[in-house]
Amino acid sequence: DGEYTVQLTADSDGIGRFFLRTSLKSTLGIGTLSLQNAFQVFTNPMESQLLIRGEAKANTTARIYSITGKLVNVVNLAQVMENKVSFNENAGVYIVQIMDENGTFTQKFSWVK
Repeated sequence: DGEYTVQLTADSDGIGRFFLRTSLKSTLGIGTLSLQNAFQVFTNPMESQLLIRGEAKANTTARIYSITGKLVNVVNLAQVMENKVSFNENAGVYIVQIMDENGTFTQKFSWVK
């Protein structure tokens, strides 16, 4: 998928201000992104809920992480087009990871109380 070429001058050595890190892993190293655009995640702080829209199949799970990577909730989604997930964490940025047998969908969201 991604092929990158870098051409450096002969005097390009030493430690600089910026570093380029590459990896074969996807964002956060949490698997493939084959479910891109399969789900939409909306926040509803007034009801202390996340609304997850998309076709959840059998054994679909949603994992919610804080921006620091701490797992804060794991939910088995019902096989419906709209799942309401209780969520009453502190204000901040979170990541939801939705997984089923076809792959992984990941989305970052802001939570404001």
